[in-house]
Amino acid sequence: MATFEHISFQQLGEGDLIDFLELSHHDKAKSLLKLMRRNFHSARSSNPKYKSLIQDITCLLEQIEVQINALFSLETGSLFPFVRKLAEVSNYREPVRFLRVSLIESSIRRIREEHHHITALLHSVRQLSNNFRPPADSTEILKLGFAELNEFEELVSNQLFREQNILFPKILQLEDEILHKSSIAATGTGGKGHDE
Repeated sequence: MATFEHISFQQLGEGDLIDFLELSHHDKAKSLLKLMRRNFHSARSSNPKYKSLIQDITCLLEQIEVQINALFSLETGSLFPFVRKLAEVSNYREPVRFLRVSLIESSIRRIREEHHHITALLHSVRQLSNNFRPPADSTEILKLGFAELNEFEELVSNQLFREQNILFPKILQLEDEILHKSSIAATGTGGKGHDE
């Protein structure tokens, strides 16, 4: 798995960070979920002793998949397109009138709720899997499933961290800048707006 420790995500623009999250993290998370479910299904027959454990992990993965899909839907369906539009508006030379809407704040609040649910489920997986350590007498397919759980948890935790601590503050700052420019356009101070 590629590491990004040498990348300063704070230095990326909103659009580039969104592209990275959407095109890298989202796709990898979905692929890993599909792969893990298949591998744990295969491991069930070759590890009858751990059938109950595998079933519990599979159940948690199904719940995580529901939450991940809800999160990605919120992001790609409303927040990310709106932020891309905001970034476009911020590049206009002249201030424009821009109505204050609570889309960003309400979207971020809903996304943070999804983050909370996903984090709780990942914590349950970590506990259930003994910190991703398979039983000593596991077959290789079960060991692979546990390794994938670890990779998945790291991937999703990094995504949630980057969203909470880097992307959301950038988005809120961008919104503030747009609203400031909008107030200039509304009062007519500081230049001509795009009024028609």
